[in-house]
Amino acid sequence: MTQTFTVVNSDDHDFDIATRIVNVASQFRSRIDITSGERTVNAKSVMGMTVLALVEGEEVTVSCFGEDEEKAMEAVKAALTR
Repeated sequence: MTQTFTVVNSDDHDFDIATRIVNVASQFRSRIDITSGERTVNAKSVMGMTVLALVEGEEVTVSCFGEDEEKAMEAVKAALTR
């Protein structure tokens, strides 16, 4: 399952966004990838998420694959758009 979202993050720094997403993604068994531009990273990887350096207003594509993919997608969406 794949969806596109716009990052809403007016109060956090890049590293805070990365940490928040990694913490949320790590709660699920599904594989969760986030794509920004031409880079795709595993959302459970702090290093990968830090490399993306997501900023407010950026459009990202989230892909979840696995037994809990629907719940994972909702949780990652909430983390990205809060």
